[in-house]
Amino acid sequence: MHISSGNTECFDYNRGMTSKYSQKIQALTEICLDVRHQEDDKVSAASDVIIEAGKASHDHYLQGIGIYARCFVLYRNGHTMKANHDLRKALSHLSHTRAWPQLISTLNMIGLISMRIGDTASAMESFLQALTIAEQYSQTADIELLNINLTDVCLRADAFGNAYAYILKAESLLDSLKQSERYVEFACIAIGEAALLAMFTHQDEDARKHMKLLDDLVRNHPEAADNPVLKILELYSIKDPVSAHTCAVRLLPFMKRKDIQDEGGTEFLFYLRYLSSHGFKEEFHQISTYFIRSLNEESMPGDIIPALQEIVAFEEASGQRESFLHDLQLLWKYARIADKASRESMIHYIETRNTLRDTIRQNQILTHLADTDPLSGIANRRYLSKVADEWFETARTKNIPFAVEMIDIDHFKTINDTKGHDAGDAAIRIMAGCLQNIHDGTKIFVSRYGGDEFIVLYLGMTFDQVKEKAIALRDSVSAASTKAGIPMTISQGIVHHKIRADNKIWDYTSNADYAMYYAKKSHPGAIMIIDHQKDLQHPLYED
Repeated sequence: MHISSGNTECFDYNRGMTSKYSQKIQALTEICLDVRHQEDDKVSAASDVIIEAGKASHDHYLQGIGIYARCFVLYRNGHTMKANHDLRKALSHLSHTRAWPQLISTLNMIGLISMRIGDTASAMESFLQALTIAEQYSQTADIELLNINLTDVCLRADAFGNAYAYILKAESLLDSLKQSERYVEFACIAIGEAALLAMFTHQDEDARKHMKLLDDLVRNHPEAADNPVLKILELYSIKDPVSAHTCAVRLLPFMKRKDIQDEGGTEFLFYLRYLSSHGFKEEFHQISTYFIRSLNEESMPGDIIPALQEIVAFEEASGQRESFLHDLQLLWKYARIADKASRESMIHYIETRNTLRDTIRQNQILTHLADTDPLSGIANRRYLSKVADEWFETARTKNIPFAVEMIDIDHFKTINDTKGHDAGDAAIRIMAGCLQNIHDGTKIFVSRYGGDEFIVLYLGMTFDQVKEKAIALRDSVSAASTKAGIPMTISQGIVHHKIRADNKIWDYTSNADYAMYYAKKSHPGAIMIIDHQKDLQHPLYED
Protein backbone atom coordinates (compact mmCIF):
# COMPACT_ATOMS: atom_id res chain seq x y z
CA MET A 1 0.00 0.00 0.00
CA HIS A 2 1.39 3.34 -0.97
CA ILE A 3 0.55 6.97 -0.67
CA SER A 4 0.45 9.52 -3.44
CA SER A 5 1.28 13.02 -2.29
CA GLY A 6 0.09 14.81 -5.41
CA ASN A 7 1.98 15.93 -8.48
CA THR A 8 3.58 19.33 -8.00
CA GLU A 9 4.18 19.64 -11.74
CA CYS A 10 0.42 19.97 -12.24
CA PHE A 11 0.10 22.98 -9.96
CA ASP A 12 0.05 25.65 -12.67
CA TYR A 13 -2.19 23.52 -14.89
CA ASN A 14 -4.68 22.73 -12.14
CA ARG A 15 -4.82 26.16 -10.64
CA GLY A 16 -3.81 28.54 -13.34
CA MET A 17 -3.73 31.19 -10.62
CA THR A 18 -0.22 31.02 -9.15
CA SER A 19 0.24 34.75 -9.53
CA LYS A 20 -2.82 35.32 -7.37
CA TYR A 21 -0.86 34.43 -4.23
CA SER A 22 1.95 36.25 -2.46
CA GLN A 23 5.43 34.78 -2.70
CA LYS A 24 5.15 33.53 0.89
CA ILE A 25 1.88 31.70 0.23
CA GLN A 26 3.29 30.29 -3.01
CA ALA A 27 6.33 28.92 -1.16
CA LEU A 28 4.23 27.39 1.62
CA THR A 29 1.86 25.91 -0.94
CA GLU A 30 4.78 24.20 -2.68
CA ILE A 31 5.79 22.65 0.66
CA CYS A 32 2.29 21.25 1.11
CA LEU A 33 2.27 19.91 -2.44
CA ASP A 34 5.65 18.24 -1.91
CA VAL A 35 4.66 16.82 1.50
CA ARG A 36 6.11 13.39 0.71
CA HIS A 37 9.67 14.77 0.75
CA GLN A 38 9.28 17.37 3.52
CA GLU A 39 9.91 17.17 7.27
CA ASP A 40 6.83 16.88 9.49
CA ASP A 41 7.41 20.11 11.44
CA LYS A 42 7.92 22.08 8.25
CA VAL A 43 4.74 20.69 6.70
CA SER A 44 2.70 21.29 9.86
CA ALA A 45 3.77 24.92 10.07
CA ALA A 46 3.14 25.51 6.36
CA SER A 47 -0.26 23.81 6.39
CA ASP A 48 -1.45 25.88 9.36
CA VAL A 49 -0.67 29.11 7.51
CA ILE A 50 -2.18 27.86 4.24
CA ILE A 51 -5.41 26.76 5.94
CA GLU A 52 -5.83 30.11 7.69
CA ALA A 53 -5.10 31.98 4.44
CA GLY A 54 -7.69 29.85 2.70
CA LYS A 55 -10.30 30.56 5.37
CA ALA A 56 -9.66 34.29 5.22
CA SER A 57 -10.02 34.41 1.43
CA HIS A 58 -12.70 31.68 1.17
CA ASP A 59 -10.29 29.77 -1.07
CA HIS A 60 -11.21 26.08 -1.34
CA TYR A 61 -7.92 25.16 -2.99
CA LEU A 62 -5.71 26.51 -0.22
CA GLN A 63 -7.85 24.98 2.50
CA GLY A 64 -7.97 21.65 0.68
CA ILE A 65 -4.24 21.21 0.13
CA GLY A 66 -3.47 22.56 3.60
CA ILE A 67 -5.76 20.07 5.31
CA TYR A 68 -4.50 17.26 3.07
CA ALA A 69 -0.86 18.01 3.94
CA ARG A 70 -1.72 18.05 7.65
CA CYS A 71 -3.51 14.70 7.28
CA PHE A 72 -0.54 13.24 5.41
CA VAL A 73 1.66 13.99 8.42
CA LEU A 74 -0.93 12.57 10.82
CA TYR A 75 -1.19 9.39 8.74
CA ARG A 76 2.58 9.07 8.43
CA ASN A 77 2.84 9.19 12.23
CA GLY A 78 0.08 6.66 12.87
CA HIS A 79 -2.76 9.02 13.87
CA THR A 80 -5.12 7.22 11.54
CA MET A 81 -8.53 8.16 12.90
CA LYS A 82 -7.75 11.88 13.20
CA ALA A 83 -6.43 11.88 9.64
CA ASN A 84 -9.50 10.02 8.42
CA HIS A 85 -11.84 12.60 9.95
CA ASP A 86 -10.01 15.63 8.54
CA LEU A 87 -9.52 14.12 5.09
CA ARG A 88 -13.27 14.39 4.50
CA LYS A 89 -12.91 18.15 4.93
CA ALA A 90 -10.04 18.25 2.45
CA LEU A 91 -12.09 16.23 -0.02
CA SER A 92 -15.02 18.62 0.35
CA HIS A 93 -12.83 21.65 -0.41
CA LEU A 94 -10.92 20.07 -3.30
CA SER A 95 -14.15 18.92 -4.92
CA HIS A 96 -14.83 22.60 -5.66
CA THR A 97 -11.55 22.95 -7.58
CA ARG A 98 -9.83 21.44 -10.61
CA ALA A 99 -6.86 20.24 -8.56
CA TRP A 100 -7.08 16.69 -9.86
CA PRO A 101 -3.73 15.39 -8.50
CA GLN A 102 -4.58 16.51 -4.96
CA LEU A 103 -8.13 15.16 -5.26
CA ILE A 104 -6.71 11.80 -6.38
CA SER A 105 -4.24 11.79 -3.48
CA THR A 106 -6.97 12.58 -0.95
CA LEU A 107 -9.23 9.79 -2.18
CA ASN A 108 -6.26 7.42 -2.21
CA MET A 109 -5.39 8.20 1.40
CA ILE A 110 -9.03 7.75 2.48
CA GLY A 111 -8.87 4.34 0.80
CA LEU A 112 -5.64 3.42 2.60
CA ILE A 113 -7.09 4.37 5.97
CA SER A 114 -10.29 2.43 5.27
CA MET A 115 -8.14 -0.58 4.38
CA ARG A 116 -6.12 -0.21 7.57
CA ILE A 117 -9.20 -0.42 9.77
CA GLY A 118 -10.74 -3.30 7.86
CA ASP A 119 -13.38 -1.48 5.80
CA THR A 120 -12.56 -3.01 2.43
CA ALA A 121 -15.80 -1.81 0.82
CA SER A 122 -15.05 1.87 1.54
CA ALA A 123 -11.43 1.38 0.51
CA MET A 124 -12.52 -0.09 -2.80
CA GLU A 125 -14.96 2.76 -3.41
CA SER A 126 -12.36 5.47 -2.69
CA PHE A 127 -9.68 3.83 -4.85
CA LEU A 128 -12.12 3.40 -7.73
CA GLN A 129 -13.20 7.05 -7.54
CA ALA A 130 -9.57 8.13 -7.59
CA LEU A 131 -8.79 5.77 -10.47
CA THR A 132 -11.64 7.19 -12.54
CA ILE A 133 -10.22 10.70 -12.15
CA ALA A 134 -6.63 9.56 -12.78
CA GLU A 135 -7.60 7.75 -15.99
CA GLN A 136 -9.58 10.74 -17.21
CA TYR A 137 -6.60 13.06 -16.78
CA SER A 138 -3.88 10.53 -17.78
CA GLN A 139 -2.00 10.57 -14.48
CA THR A 140 0.04 7.41 -15.22
CA ALA A 141 1.88 7.19 -11.89
CA ASP A 142 -1.38 7.57 -9.98
CA ILE A 143 -3.09 4.97 -12.20
CA GLU A 144 -0.26 2.55 -11.38
CA LEU A 145 -0.46 3.32 -7.67
CA LEU A 146 -4.24 2.90 -7.52
CA ASN A 147 -4.21 -0.40 -9.41
CA ILE A 148 -1.65 -1.68 -6.91
CA ASN A 149 -3.77 -0.54 -3.97
CA LEU A 150 -6.90 -2.06 -5.54
CA THR A 151 -5.01 -5.34 -5.90
CA ASP A 152 -4.07 -5.15 -2.23
CA VAL A 153 -7.63 -4.55 -1.02
CA CYS A 154 -8.96 -7.34 -3.26
CA LEU A 155 -6.39 -9.76 -1.81
CA ARG A 156 -7.58 -8.90 1.70
CA ALA A 157 -11.19 -9.51 0.66
CA ASP A 158 -10.30 -12.80 -1.10
CA ALA A 159 -11.65 -11.28 -4.33
CA PHE A 160 -8.96 -12.91 -6.41
CA GLY A 161 -10.68 -12.37 -9.76
CA ASN A 162 -10.76 -8.62 -9.29
CA ALA A 163 -7.22 -8.64 -7.89
CA TYR A 164 -6.01 -10.38 -11.04
CA ALA A 165 -7.57 -7.73 -13.28
CA TYR A 166 -6.01 -4.85 -11.34
CA ILE A 167 -2.53 -6.35 -11.11
CA LEU A 168 -2.52 -7.00 -14.85
CA LYS A 169 -3.18 -3.29 -15.40
CA ALA A 170 -0.47 -2.35 -12.92
CA GLU A 171 2.13 -4.59 -14.56
CA SER A 172 1.22 -3.34 -18.04
CA LEU A 173 2.01 0.24 -16.97
CA LEU A 174 5.48 -0.44 -15.59
CA ASP A 175 7.33 0.08 -18.89
CA SER A 176 5.86 3.57 -19.24
CA LEU A 177 7.16 4.47 -15.75
CA LYS A 178 10.80 3.44 -16.17
CA GLN A 179 11.94 7.06 -16.14
CA SER A 180 10.00 7.80 -12.95
CA GLU A 181 11.92 8.19 -9.69
CA ARG A 182 9.41 5.75 -8.14
CA TYR A 183 9.81 3.04 -10.79
CA VAL A 184 11.69 0.60 -8.54
CA GLU A 185 9.16 1.11 -5.75
CA PHE A 186 6.21 0.57 -8.10
CA ALA A 187 7.82 -2.42 -9.80
CA CYS A 188 8.69 -4.14 -6.55
CA ILE A 189 5.19 -3.76 -5.12
CA ALA A 190 3.37 -4.64 -8.36
CA ILE A 191 5.44 -7.76 -9.01
CA GLY A 192 5.23 -8.71 -5.34
CA GLU A 193 1.44 -8.39 -5.28
CA ALA A 194 1.27 -10.51 -8.45
CA ALA A 195 3.40 -13.18 -6.79
CA LEU A 196 1.19 -13.17 -3.69
CA LEU A 197 -1.93 -13.49 -5.80
CA ALA A 198 -0.42 -16.41 -7.69
CA MET A 199 0.46 -18.13 -4.42
CA PHE A 200 -2.99 -17.56 -2.92
CA THR A 201 -4.63 -19.05 -6.03
CA HIS A 202 -2.14 -21.95 -6.28
CA GLN A 203 -0.66 -20.78 -9.58
CA ASP A 204 2.80 -22.04 -8.66
CA GLU A 205 4.42 -21.53 -12.06
CA ASP A 206 3.22 -17.94 -12.24
CA ALA A 207 4.39 -17.37 -8.66
CA ARG A 208 7.88 -18.66 -9.52
CA LYS A 209 8.01 -16.41 -12.56
CA HIS A 210 7.23 -13.32 -10.50
CA MET A 211 9.64 -14.34 -7.74
CA LYS A 212 12.37 -14.58 -10.39
CA LEU A 213 11.47 -11.07 -11.58
CA LEU A 214 11.71 -9.85 -8.00
CA ASP A 215 15.11 -11.46 -7.52
CA ASP A 216 16.39 -9.76 -10.68
CA LEU A 217 14.97 -6.44 -9.52
CA VAL A 218 16.69 -6.67 -6.13
CA ARG A 219 20.02 -7.61 -7.73
CA ASN A 220 19.89 -4.56 -9.98
CA HIS A 221 18.43 -2.26 -7.32
CA PRO A 222 19.68 -3.27 -3.84
CA GLU A 223 17.54 -0.58 -2.20
CA ALA A 224 14.47 -2.68 -3.09
CA ALA A 225 15.58 -5.48 -0.75
CA ASP A 226 14.04 -3.78 2.30
CA ASN A 227 10.58 -3.68 0.79
CA PRO A 228 8.00 -5.18 3.20
CA VAL A 229 6.36 -7.20 0.43
CA LEU A 230 9.55 -9.24 0.13
CA LYS A 231 9.32 -10.19 3.80
CA ILE A 232 5.78 -11.46 3.28
CA LEU A 233 6.77 -13.35 0.14
CA GLU A 234 9.64 -14.95 2.01
CA LEU A 235 7.03 -16.71 4.13
CA TYR A 236 4.61 -17.70 1.42
CA SER A 237 7.21 -18.88 -1.07
CA ILE A 238 8.51 -21.68 1.16
CA LYS A 239 6.69 -24.99 0.70
CA ASP A 240 8.84 -27.29 2.83
CA PRO A 241 7.41 -27.45 6.43
CA VAL A 242 10.83 -27.65 8.10
CA SER A 243 12.20 -24.70 6.15
CA ALA A 244 8.96 -22.82 6.71
CA HIS A 245 9.26 -23.21 10.47
CA THR A 246 12.88 -22.06 10.34
CA CYS A 247 11.84 -19.04 8.30
CA ALA A 248 8.99 -18.19 10.68
CA VAL A 249 11.26 -18.38 13.72
CA ARG A 250 13.97 -16.36 11.98
CA LEU A 251 11.54 -13.59 11.11
CA LEU A 252 10.06 -13.43 14.62
CA PRO A 253 12.72 -11.09 16.10
CA PHE A 254 12.48 -8.90 13.01
CA MET A 255 8.70 -8.60 13.39
CA LYS A 256 8.98 -7.84 17.12
CA ARG A 257 11.26 -4.92 16.29
CA LYS A 258 8.76 -3.49 13.83
CA ASP A 259 6.95 -0.28 14.69
CA ILE A 260 3.28 -1.21 14.26
CA GLN A 261 2.40 2.43 13.71
CA ASP A 262 4.83 2.70 10.79
CA GLU A 263 3.32 0.64 7.96
CA GLY A 264 3.75 -2.51 10.06
CA GLY A 265 0.13 -3.60 10.22
CA THR A 266 0.05 -5.31 6.86
CA GLU A 267 3.08 -7.44 7.65
CA PHE A 268 1.69 -8.38 11.05
CA LEU A 269 -1.60 -9.44 9.52
CA PHE A 270 0.05 -11.69 6.92
CA TYR A 271 2.50 -13.05 9.48
CA LEU A 272 -0.28 -13.91 11.95
CA ARG A 273 -2.22 -15.68 9.20
CA TYR A 274 0.84 -17.66 8.21
CA LEU A 275 1.64 -18.75 11.76
CA SER A 276 -2.00 -19.66 12.40
CA SER A 277 -2.45 -21.68 9.22
CA HIS A 278 0.75 -23.66 9.87
CA GLY A 279 0.09 -24.30 13.57
CA PHE A 280 3.04 -22.33 14.98
CA LYS A 281 1.36 -21.80 18.38
CA GLU A 282 4.32 -20.52 20.36
CA GLU A 283 5.39 -18.06 17.68
CA PHE A 284 1.78 -16.94 17.22
CA HIS A 285 1.46 -16.31 20.97
CA GLN A 286 4.65 -14.24 21.03
CA ILE A 287 3.79 -12.05 18.06
CA SER A 288 0.14 -11.59 19.07
CA THR A 289 1.18 -10.59 22.60
CA TYR A 290 3.58 -8.02 21.16
CA PHE A 291 0.92 -6.73 18.78
CA ILE A 292 -1.69 -6.28 21.54
CA ARG A 293 0.76 -4.55 23.88
CA SER A 294 1.60 -2.09 21.12
CA LEU A 295 -1.99 -0.94 20.56
CA ASN A 296 -2.73 2.72 21.07
CA GLU A 297 -6.20 4.28 20.93
CA GLU A 298 -4.86 7.54 19.52
CA SER A 299 -2.72 5.92 16.84
CA MET A 300 -4.66 3.16 15.13
CA PRO A 301 -2.14 0.65 13.75
CA GLY A 302 -2.57 -0.69 10.27
CA ASP A 303 -5.00 -3.59 9.83
CA ILE A 304 -5.86 -3.60 13.54
CA ILE A 305 -9.37 -5.03 13.13
CA PRO A 306 -8.48 -7.99 10.85
CA ALA A 307 -5.33 -8.69 12.89
CA LEU A 308 -7.34 -8.81 16.13
CA GLN A 309 -9.89 -11.05 14.42
CA GLU A 310 -7.08 -13.43 13.47
CA ILE A 311 -5.82 -13.46 17.06
CA VAL A 312 -9.26 -14.01 18.63
CA ALA A 313 -10.15 -16.77 16.17
CA PHE A 314 -6.87 -18.58 16.86
CA GLU A 315 -7.33 -18.30 20.64
CA GLU A 316 -10.88 -19.63 20.43
CA ALA A 317 -9.87 -22.56 18.22
CA SER A 318 -6.97 -23.50 20.50
CA GLY A 319 -9.07 -23.31 23.70
CA GLN A 320 -7.33 -20.28 25.23
CA ARG A 321 -10.54 -19.09 26.89
CA GLU A 322 -9.06 -16.38 29.14
CA SER A 323 -7.04 -14.79 26.34
CA PHE A 324 -9.98 -15.19 23.96
CA LEU A 325 -12.40 -13.27 26.22
CA HIS A 326 -9.84 -10.55 26.94
CA ASP A 327 -8.93 -9.99 23.30
CA LEU A 328 -12.57 -10.24 22.19
CA GLN A 329 -13.28 -7.22 24.41
CA LEU A 330 -10.34 -5.43 22.78
CA LEU A 331 -11.76 -6.21 19.36
CA TRP A 332 -15.11 -4.67 20.25
CA LYS A 333 -13.38 -1.68 21.83
CA TYR A 334 -11.38 -0.86 18.71
CA ALA A 335 -14.35 -1.60 16.49
CA ARG A 336 -16.31 1.08 18.35
CA ILE A 337 -13.42 3.52 17.90
CA ALA A 338 -13.28 2.77 14.19
CA ASP A 339 -17.11 3.00 14.11
CA LYS A 340 -18.56 2.71 10.60
CA ALA A 341 -15.19 2.18 9.01
CA SER A 342 -14.86 -1.25 10.63
CA ARG A 343 -18.43 -2.38 10.00
CA GLU A 344 -17.66 -4.45 6.92
CA SER A 345 -14.93 -6.40 8.64
CA MET A 346 -16.80 -6.79 11.92
CA ILE A 347 -19.89 -8.23 10.21
CA HIS A 348 -17.88 -11.13 8.87
CA TYR A 349 -16.44 -11.83 12.31
CA ILE A 350 -19.78 -11.62 14.14
CA GLU A 351 -21.40 -14.03 11.69
CA THR A 352 -18.86 -16.76 12.37
CA ARG A 353 -18.46 -16.67 16.15
CA ASN A 354 -20.41 -19.16 18.29
CA THR A 355 -20.10 -16.89 21.31
CA LEU A 356 -22.37 -14.33 19.60
CA ARG A 357 -25.24 -16.63 18.62
CA ASP A 358 -27.77 -14.42 20.37
CA THR A 359 -27.17 -11.72 17.73
CA ILE A 360 -28.47 -13.76 14.78
CA ARG A 361 -31.26 -11.33 13.94
CA GLN A 362 -28.88 -8.38 14.19
CA ASN A 363 -26.41 -10.24 11.98
CA GLN A 364 -29.04 -10.69 9.30
CA ILE A 365 -29.71 -6.96 9.23
CA LEU A 366 -26.02 -6.10 9.20
CA THR A 367 -25.31 -8.64 6.49
CA HIS A 368 -28.02 -7.13 4.32
CA LEU A 369 -26.50 -3.67 4.83
CA ALA A 370 -23.02 -4.97 4.04
CA ASP A 371 -24.19 -6.73 0.87
CA THR A 372 -26.36 -3.90 -0.50
CA ASP A 373 -25.29 -0.79 -2.36
CA PRO A 374 -26.93 2.10 -0.45
CA LEU A 375 -27.66 4.29 -3.47
CA SER A 376 -29.06 1.72 -5.89
CA GLY A 377 -30.54 -0.76 -3.42
CA ILE A 378 -29.13 -3.76 -5.33
CA ALA A 379 -26.21 -6.03 -4.48
CA ASN A 380 -22.83 -4.36 -4.11
CA ARG A 381 -19.44 -5.49 -5.34
CA ARG A 382 -18.72 -7.39 -2.12
CA TYR A 383 -21.78 -9.61 -2.49
CA LEU A 384 -21.22 -9.93 -6.24
CA SER A 385 -17.79 -11.44 -5.64
CA LYS A 386 -19.29 -14.10 -3.36
CA VAL A 387 -22.16 -15.01 -5.70
CA ALA A 388 -19.93 -14.98 -8.79
CA ASP A 389 -17.58 -17.56 -7.25
CA GLU A 390 -20.52 -19.78 -6.24
CA TRP A 391 -22.29 -19.59 -9.61
CA PHE A 392 -19.06 -20.09 -11.52
CA GLU A 393 -18.34 -23.29 -9.59
CA THR A 394 -21.93 -24.48 -10.07
CA ALA A 395 -21.67 -23.93 -13.83
CA ARG A 396 -18.36 -25.78 -13.95
CA THR A 397 -19.64 -28.73 -11.88
CA LYS A 398 -22.93 -29.10 -13.78
CA ASN A 399 -21.42 -28.24 -17.17
CA ILE A 400 -24.05 -25.59 -17.90
CA PRO A 401 -23.64 -22.19 -19.63
CA PHE A 402 -22.48 -19.18 -17.66
CA ALA A 403 -22.51 -15.53 -18.76
CA VAL A 404 -21.31 -12.21 -17.39
CA GLU A 405 -22.72 -8.91 -18.62
CA MET A 406 -20.91 -5.63 -17.97
CA ILE A 407 -23.07 -2.50 -18.30
CA ASP A 408 -22.04 1.15 -18.37
CA ILE A 409 -24.32 4.19 -18.53
CA ASP A 410 -23.39 6.22 -21.61
CA HIS A 411 -22.27 9.83 -21.04
CA PHE A 412 -22.87 9.57 -17.29
CA LYS A 413 -20.43 12.39 -16.57
CA THR A 414 -22.42 14.65 -18.89
CA ILE A 415 -25.58 13.88 -16.92
CA ASN A 416 -23.79 14.85 -13.71
CA ASP A 417 -22.26 17.99 -15.20
CA THR A 418 -25.36 19.31 -16.97
CA LYS A 419 -28.18 18.16 -14.72
CA GLY A 420 -26.41 17.92 -11.37
CA HIS A 421 -25.42 15.09 -9.05
CA ASP A 422 -29.01 14.52 -7.96
CA ALA A 423 -29.82 13.63 -11.56
CA GLY A 424 -26.78 11.37 -11.64
CA ASP A 425 -28.02 9.58 -8.52
CA ALA A 426 -31.47 9.30 -10.09
CA ALA A 427 -29.92 7.74 -13.21
CA ILE A 428 -28.20 5.12 -11.03
CA ARG A 429 -31.50 4.31 -9.32
CA ILE A 430 -33.36 4.07 -12.65
CA MET A 431 -30.74 1.64 -13.91
CA ALA A 432 -30.97 -0.38 -10.70
CA GLY A 433 -34.77 -0.49 -10.90
CA CYS A 434 -34.64 -1.94 -14.40
CA LEU A 435 -32.09 -4.51 -13.26
CA GLN A 436 -34.24 -5.50 -10.28
CA ASN A 437 -37.04 -6.33 -12.70
CA ILE A 438 -34.97 -9.13 -14.26
CA HIS A 439 -33.27 -10.35 -11.07
CA ASP A 440 -34.49 -13.71 -9.77
CA GLY A 441 -31.51 -14.83 -7.66
CA THR A 442 -31.43 -18.31 -9.22
CA LYS A 443 -30.61 -17.74 -12.89
CA ILE A 444 -30.06 -13.98 -13.03
CA PHE A 445 -28.12 -11.96 -10.44
CA VAL A 446 -27.71 -8.17 -10.70
CA SER A 447 -25.31 -5.85 -8.90
CA ARG A 448 -23.68 -2.45 -8.96
CA TYR A 449 -20.00 -2.85 -9.79
CA GLY A 450 -18.98 0.71 -8.98
CA GLY A 451 -19.74 4.22 -10.25
CA ASP A 452 -22.02 3.90 -13.27
CA GLU A 453 -21.02 0.29 -14.00
CA PHE A 454 -23.22 -2.72 -13.29
CA ILE A 455 -22.79 -6.48 -13.67
CA VAL A 456 -25.36 -9.17 -14.43
CA LEU A 457 -24.64 -12.90 -14.01
CA TYR A 458 -26.59 -15.51 -16.00
CA LEU A 459 -26.56 -19.18 -14.93
CA GLY A 460 -27.75 -22.03 -17.15
CA MET A 461 -29.23 -19.76 -19.83
CA THR A 462 -28.74 -20.20 -23.57
CA PHE A 463 -27.14 -17.64 -25.84
CA ASP A 464 -30.53 -16.60 -27.26
CA GLN A 465 -32.05 -16.24 -23.79
CA VAL A 466 -29.21 -14.01 -22.62
CA LYS A 467 -29.41 -11.92 -25.79
CA GLU A 468 -33.16 -11.49 -25.32
CA LYS A 469 -32.69 -10.34 -21.72
CA ALA A 470 -29.98 -7.87 -22.75
CA ILE A 471 -32.14 -6.29 -25.45
CA ALA A 472 -35.13 -6.09 -23.11
CA LEU A 473 -32.97 -4.44 -20.45
CA ARG A 474 -31.65 -1.87 -22.91
CA ASP A 475 -35.18 -0.99 -24.01
CA SER A 476 -36.54 -0.78 -20.46
CA VAL A 477 -33.73 1.57 -19.39
CA SER A 478 -34.41 3.81 -22.37
CA ALA A 479 -38.14 3.93 -21.61
CA ALA A 480 -37.81 4.42 -17.84
CA SER A 481 -35.16 7.13 -18.10
CA THR A 482 -37.08 9.04 -20.77
CA LYS A 483 -40.20 8.94 -18.62
CA ALA A 484 -38.20 10.30 -15.66
CA GLY A 485 -36.85 13.18 -17.74
CA ILE A 486 -33.28 11.86 -17.78
CA PRO A 487 -33.05 10.07 -21.14
CA MET A 488 -30.06 7.77 -21.30
CA THR A 489 -28.61 4.78 -23.10
CA ILE A 490 -26.38 1.97 -21.89
CA SER A 491 -23.47 0.04 -23.40
CA GLN A 492 -23.52 -3.71 -22.76
CA GLY A 493 -20.75 -6.27 -23.09
CA ILE A 494 -21.47 -9.96 -22.54
CA VAL A 495 -19.35 -13.10 -22.56
CA HIS A 496 -21.24 -16.42 -22.71
CA HIS A 497 -20.16 -20.07 -22.91
CA LYS A 498 -19.72 -23.27 -20.93
CA ILE A 499 -16.79 -23.24 -18.56
CA ARG A 500 -13.61 -25.00 -19.61
CA ALA A 501 -11.20 -26.58 -17.14
CA ASP A 502 -8.69 -23.75 -17.47
CA ASN A 503 -11.23 -20.92 -17.13
CA LYS A 504 -11.23 -18.53 -14.17
CA ILE A 505 -13.96 -16.13 -13.12
CA TRP A 506 -11.78 -13.17 -14.10
CA ASP A 507 -11.67 -14.52 -17.68
CA TYR A 508 -15.35 -13.65 -17.83
CA THR A 509 -15.21 -10.27 -16.10
CA SER A 510 -12.23 -9.05 -18.12
CA ASN A 511 -13.72 -10.23 -21.42
CA ALA A 512 -17.11 -8.74 -20.56
CA ASP A 513 -15.33 -5.48 -19.78
CA TYR A 514 -13.59 -5.66 -23.17
CA ALA A 515 -16.89 -6.37 -24.91
CA MET A 516 -18.53 -3.43 -23.14
CA TYR A 517 -15.62 -1.18 -24.15
CA TYR A 518 -16.01 -2.34 -27.77
CA ALA A 519 -19.75 -1.63 -27.67
CA LYS A 520 -19.22 1.84 -26.18
CA LYS A 521 -16.67 2.69 -28.87
CA SER A 522 -19.18 1.67 -31.54
CA HIS A 523 -22.01 3.97 -30.52
CA PRO A 524 -24.30 4.66 -27.53
CA GLY A 525 -26.75 1.88 -26.80
CA ALA A 526 -24.66 -0.83 -28.47
CA ILE A 527 -24.53 -4.45 -27.33
CA MET A 528 -21.68 -6.89 -27.90
CA ILE A 529 -22.01 -10.57 -27.03
CA ILE A 530 -19.10 -12.99 -27.27
CA ASP A 531 -19.68 -16.75 -27.23
CA HIS A 532 -16.33 -18.48 -26.76
CA GLN A 533 -17.58 -21.73 -28.23
CA LYS A 534 -18.46 -20.05 -31.52
CA ASP A 535 -16.21 -17.04 -32.09
CA LEU A 536 -13.62 -15.53 -29.78
CA GLN A 537 -12.93 -12.44 -31.83
CA HIS A 538 -16.13 -10.94 -33.12
CA PRO A 539 -19.47 -9.90 -31.65
CA LEU A 540 -22.43 -12.12 -32.37
CA TYR A 541 -24.87 -9.30 -31.77
CA GLU A 542 -24.34 -5.58 -31.96
CA ASP A 543 -27.06 -2.99 -32.33
